[in-house]
Amino acid sequence: LLSRWKYECSKVDHEKCNLVLSEIPYRI
Repeated sequence: LLSRWKYECSKVDHEKCNLVLSEIPYRI
């Protein structure tokens, strides 16, 4: 799910994506 999320994010705004990811405690 995370890789997919990053992939979708790469299509959109990187800054917004990074903000969301930074707020979510995630593990690779």
